[in-house]
Amino acid sequence: MKGFWTHYIRYQMPQQHAAAYQWTANHLPRELVLWCCVRVAAHGTMGKYGDTDPSTLDVIEAMRRWGTSNEGDPDATIQHAP
Repeated sequence: MKGFWTHYIRYQMPQQHAAAYQWTANHLPRELVLWCCVRVAAHGTMGKYGDTDPSTLDVIEAMRRWGTSNEGDPDATIQHAP
């Protein structure tokens, strides 16, 4: 039985979470998705990436820059009490 739970926690749960995120993304209003894309693309050409020409920024690079940034992460800006 231990093998079942190990397999479930490692493999099944992440797949279920990904499926839930994908379902949610597929049901969002198109205009909201458009503005999310604009936000990610804008982030990829601002700040330390300000010298990037927007016409040369590809989707994968914009997503990588967004994913490695702490901007917009509430946990990155909140000072937790000791």
